[in-house]
Amino acid sequence: MFKLKTHTAVMAIAAVVLLPLLLWQTAVWTERVALRRVAEQAASTLALYATGLQEAVSKYEALPRLLARDPTLADLLRNPDDPARRDRINRALEEVNAIAGTADTYLLDRGGLTLAASNWNGPTPFVGRNYSYRPYFQQAIRGRLGRYVALGTASGKRGYYFAYPVRDRGGARLGAITVKVLLEPLEAAWPGTPDRMIATDSVGVILMSSRDDWRYRTLAPLSPDELSRIKAQQQYTGASLAPLPITLRRAFGAGAERVALTEEAAPASTTGGGETFLLQSFPLQDIGLTVWSLSPVRQVRGAVTQAMVLAAFGFLIVIGLTWIWLQRRQAIRERFETDERHKAELEGEVAARTRALQTVNADLRAEVAERQKTERELRETQAELVQAAKMAALGQLSAGIGHELNQPLGAIRSYADNAKVLLQRDRLPEVESNLTQISGITARMAEIIRRLKTFARKPSHEAEAVCLRGAVDDALALMGSRIDGERIEIAMPAEDARVLADPVRLQQTLVNLIGNALDAMAETEAPCLRFVAETRGDQVALQVIDSGPGIAEAARDHVFDPFYTTKEPGQGLGLGLSISYNILRDLGGSLSARNRPEGGACFTLTLPRAEPAGASARGGDGADLGPPPREAVR
Repeated sequence: MFKLKTHTAVMAIAAVVLLPLLLWQTAVWTERVALRRVAEQAASTLALYATGLQEAVSKYEALPRLLARDPTLADLLRNPDDPARRDRINRALEEVNAIAGTADTYLLDRGGLTLAASNWNGPTPFVGRNYSYRPYFQQAIRGRLGRYVALGTASGKRGYYFAYPVRDRGGARLGAITVKVLLEPLEAAWPGTPDRMIATDSVGVILMSSRDDWRYRTLAPLSPDELSRIKAQQQYTGASLAPLPITLRRAFGAGAERVALTEEAAPASTTGGGETFLLQSFPLQDIGLTVWSLSPVRQVRGAVTQAMVLAAFGFLIVIGLTWIWLQRRQAIRERFETDERHKAELEGEVAARTRALQTVNADLRAEVAERQKTERELRETQAELVQAAKMAALGQLSAGIGHELNQPLGAIRSYADNAKVLLQRDRLPEVESNLTQISGITARMAEIIRRLKTFARKPSHEAEAVCLRGAVDDALALMGSRIDGERIEIAMPAEDARVLADPVRLQQTLVNLIGNALDAMAETEAPCLRFVAETRGDQVALQVIDSGPGIAEAARDHVFDPFYTTKEPGQGLGLGLSISYNILRDLGGSLSARNRPEGGACFTLTLPRAEPAGASARGGDGADLGPPPREAVR
């Protein structure tokens, strides 16, 4: 009990100390993994947006270069006061602007004054306006491709500007052609995403944003010099350029930062004074912009909470299982000590019982030997009983067989006496005919005696392929005298099936079944005995059907019991069906009996089917296939 309390105290201390540490480590690791997954997904989306924006803007880069090659622009710059040239250039720029899909296209002279513009016929035309303060013009007049992003001073719309110098044939710079691309359609083409997407210029001013209230804000406060330059260039006229309320910046890795925005800039649905984002950038060096993504990390909190709950649950399970294991170990140790104490007590008792068991075992061995001897004697008695039953049946057959032998013997004597007379008269052909008849009769007698000897011999107990029809025919031949005397109609099986059986024991079984059928039909006016054979898978079934009165209801459950008979005393021992049942069971078959609805009894014996190919099948006497079936009235 003391050790159990100690184990409980240790487990409680471990839970108090280790659980907070486990939860803290789980939270840190889960947050890092979840943030890395968010950063990877956001980086993929950011790269897609950034490359799309760069392709959408850069495709207009070649347009001012192409327009600057038009000699009519240089002609107007040399003759700025020609109204016909001005009108022609205005209309041409208007057509180019419509085809290219740009916002504005206009021509500036060396002083930055607009001579012609695509919006010459609009409400706020650029013609007559001076844009010498714009950096794109200053870059172009120096001979370079000018790039710039700003709010239009006349239209007030965000645009990306391309400018390229227009030269005369000698290469002198006469002015610049400018193309403006609106950013609003490009921003509207951004698909919806949970991340906040923004695009900033070189100093961090937000030009494009998935949130309207973030435009013209900055990611960090601008210096006074930068504010003065923006004001002098009229880049964002009327914009506050206030920085976003970012209160926390912490590097995360791979160029990402964790930033916190206060309630002013965070979505209205968030609480707690603001929201935390994962900030990543994708600079576009060619067009001077940077695309940013701010991925909310609030879903990370849910993952961290879930992981902590699972970790706590798992830790408690481990603690519980450890406590159970310690309890079990302590119980096993106590049980072992108890068993050791009982072991000494049991050894004496075991020794005493061993001596008693040795005495009992000696008695049992003697009893087993006696029972084995009894079993051997029983088997020998059973075999002798089977043979005795066969001899009893043989005795019943001997009278009929003697009758069958008397007729051939009388015929032989007559043929022999006749042959002597014919021989004396030198009638040799007739003598030869008589001798032929005598030979046939003796062959018939030999066949009768052979079948009788086969039936009388002891079985071999070895199964072989047996022709079922031949076995039936041999059994009928043995019972021929009774069948002839009682004029029994015999219907032989049509199927020439072959079975695996011991020919002698199969013949004994058929003789028993035929004898019982003849006894049952003794009082029948038109006795008929039929045999029906059919193949059932790997078994062959032979039905022995008689036209007698059938099996009595009281005897139906006892027909296969030893010494059970319904015959008169002295007419049988009641062993025939019992012996037949056991013979078929030993051969791997079965024997069953039933009454037929139309009258008579049906005994069905089944045996394993023999393969049709291979050694020749043998009849009941071990010879080749038996004679053709008997179907005539005997």
